Amino acid sequence: PVALSLYQQSIPISPELILTFTAERARMERTGVHAKVSIALNGVKLDSDNFNIERSGDRTTLAYAAHRAMGTRAEGYSKEQLRHELGIFCEAVWPAQMARYAAKPLYGDPMGEPLLFLAKPHVVRGGGTILFAPPESYKSWTALIISVVVDAGLNGLWETIPTPTLYVNLERSEESLRRRLGQVSHALGFDYDRPLEVINARGQSLRSIYDSIEKAVLEKEIGLVVLDSISRFGYGDLTHNQDVNRSMDDLNGLVPTWLALAHTPRADDTHIYGGVHFEAAADVTIQLNHETIGNTTGIQMIVRKSNDSPKPPPKVLKYGFDAEGLLTIEPGNAQEFKDLLSKKIKSLPVFMQMVEFMKREGAMELIHLAEMTGASIGTIRKEASLRRELFVRLDKGVYGLREQGTEILPPDR
Repeated sequence: PVALSLYQQSIPISPELILTFTAERARMERTGVHAKVSIALNGVKLDSDNFNIERSGDRTTLAYAAHRAMGTRAEGYSKEQLRHELGIFCEAVWPAQMARYAAKPLYGDPMGEPLLFLAKPHVVRGGGTILFAPPESYKSWTALIISVVVDAGLNGLWETIPTPTLYVNLERSEESLRRRLGQVSHALGFDYDRPLEVINARGQSLRSIYDSIEKAVLEKEIGLVVLDSISRFGYGDLTHNQDVNRSMDDLNGLVPTWLALAHTPRADDTHIYGGVHFEAAADVTIQLNHETIGNTTGIQMIVRKSNDSPKPPPKVLKYGFDAEGLLTIEPGNAQEFKDLLSKKIKSLPVFMQMVEFMKREGAMELIHLAEMTGASIGTIRKEASLRRELFVRLDKGVYGLREQGTEILPPDR
């Protein structure tokens, strides 16, 4: 990763002294260009401030404060000189930031690098993934499992590329996460104490610890950041498009590849709660469903959006629990879980849902098919009439599969 938010210049002010100016996270605000600017002498910070770097008065305040901190070492170098040098530096910050995004020729290459996944098919390298579900739906367990398998390069549950991973915990206590991490590691076949890079910041927001995350990404050469969760981002109203855009911009600026957890609206578990730009900013969105039978919980991952590859079939995992917590993690099958099978079917086009439900239930009334698929009766009737190679009319308002029954009435008109 490259610190795109960092701009730095050093100038010698004597044979023994080097003054260094640093600007971090330069951004265009409504009132002008803002950045966190620090001044250091021979690598030791004198002072810093986060301000509008286009305002002369704010620059002067910082320059004079840094000059006072220099003390006797400033002999022969006036505060006006420092103010002047800081002004020149600040004027160069935004052009330097924009130079990173200058136009350049890009030549198409149909045989270029193939699309790669850190955890195929859910975490695409160089992209963002949002995993969403209602509260208490095993999102955090699943995100932690993905974190460990990608960090370790473990294949089996997913096809992975080994990548240093950082888990940002904004939801639960460090003690709780430590216990879960130990259980996940052991269930995957590792020692309980296998380490994973983690930032524990329960009660904090992504915005408040952004600098800590960026520092960890650079120092630890992190390739995947996992964030639990979007509701703790701290950028304002999750339904306000401008706030959502700011949060997604900052997240994309942290690391090329990220996975974030999100909740769903109360009335609809097929979409992410908040502004539409959450879904727009992600390359992959995954709806997570679950069903518990005894001590076993089935986890179903349905890809709702996939920018650069076909949507894969739903993936099912099985988590085994006892009174102490997680014991086992295994590949699963929707056939083992009735509710997950129904949700898997509902991820298909309407006519395919009709086929699958008829395979299970036999011939069905149009009203019953409408209830099971969530489509209107008119849509069901239209699909049944148009796809005569699949469906036969057995009675008024009743259809079956052609392979299962014999047509006794003409199609509905």
